[in-house]
Amino acid sequence: MALRKIIAGLLCTLFAACAPVPLRTSGLPVPPLPPLSPPPNSDTVQPAATGNMSLSGALLPSGAIGIGSADAPHVLMVFTHPSSRYGAEFQRRHLPRLVRDVLSSGAVRLELAILPMRKYPESALVAAVLACGASEGRALLFLEAVTDDVPSTVKEAEALARSKGANAKEFRACLDGPGKDAATKQAALAAQLGVTLIPTFVLDEERRVGLMSEGELVGWISSQLSWAR
Repeated sequence: MALRKIIAGLLCTLFAACAPVPLRTSGLPVPPLPPLSPPPNSDTVQPAATGNMSLSGALLPSGAIGIGSADAPHVLMVFTHPSSRYGAEFQRRHLPRLVRDVLSSGAVRLELAILPMRKYPESALVAAVLACGASEGRALLFLEAVTDDVPSTVKEAEALARSKGANAKEFRACLDGPGKDAATKQAALAAQLGVTLIPTFVLDEERRVGLMSEGELVGWISSQLSWAR
């Protein structure tokens, strides 16, 4: 019998042929694991009112799209483009945190403009679509839509607008009127400031070019505001 136990032990060690030994417990129920927290980049922008401008966005006389309080003492100008890899990443990952952590405080207003580029011939159309969405107070909704599916034709833009509940006839009139005008103004503003790269950030008079991490962007804004005090 002793020899059999020795042989069985050797087989168990060499070939892992033994059944697992159950763990001893105290007999008390084991508490369930707590639910996982959502990742930091999974924020969903919830439209809210701040001052006399909505966080959903509004079309400004300058042609840019304003997001945040119109009374904010500081302005963050962002030149971007959803067709750009870096612009799309800014819009998907960075913008929700800006809205949540920065714009909602009322200290900073975001003014967003599309930077027209030759390799993106749909630039003017995209700018017009966003301007028309902003004129309805739904800039963030349309920005998310064009980032997911950039329209390259007027028909695609109209289809996108219909999918968001816009009146097709009115939206088309906006594209040919206020939207087109806003796209022209945004291009002129970029040329005036000498902006050539996506994304470009201009906070008051300070400028940063290129996509920063979310933390770095918020940290840069915070440091600039502290210097301005």
